Amino acid sequence: MDTLIRKSVLERFGNLALDLTNTVICERTGPVDVIQKPDQFIEWLSEMEAPGCPELIPDSPPGRKTLFVEAHRLRADLHHLFNAFTSGKALPDAVVFNVNRALRRSRRASRLTVVDGLPVLREHQEADAPLAVLAPIALAGATLVADADRRRLRQCAGTECTRWFLDTSKGGRRQWCSMATCGNRAKSARFRARADIG
Repeated sequence: MDTLIRKSVLERFGNLALDLTNTVICERTGPVDVIQKPDQFIEWLSEMEAPGCPELIPDSPPGRKTLFVEAHRLRADLHHLFNAFTSGKALPDAVVFNVNRALRRSRRASRLTVVDGLPVLREHQEADAPLAVLAPIALAGATLVADADRRRLRQCAGTECTRWFLDTSKGGRRQWCSMATCGNRAKSARFRARADIG
């Protein structure tokens, strides 16, 4: 991966599911998927120090391609899960099914269920599978929607940013994925707008 993309891919948000979801970044030309090849996804897993990496990574090219495709599917499902959760809508059955599909890959598995309209995370035992490397990412996403305050899980307010973050600030008023990037861009835009008016 080139240096510009490497920095974007490796930015951490304190949760593997958020980190994976945020591997689609917005540039002036539109959204850019910074993990476009199986080897890039495996490198990302390694850099993120994901549980089960590298021992659970398939050795064969077809196995790595399958893992890559499944990771992209999980990333899309996590995005839909976060959108539904934060908007207070019912979690889509297909998304819950797909997240649970990844969760089942773990030796110690968890299942996301909906009880009285609220997400609940329950553990159960199932056999492991070759794609077990995705289970910790799915677990991070399921734990987030089962345990977090939906008002604290947000998408960046930056006009050109789609990154998700969990607001852990005391006041709960964080708007930007990063004050150093999106926050400063917003400040600069407000400054320029005031200068143009004055």
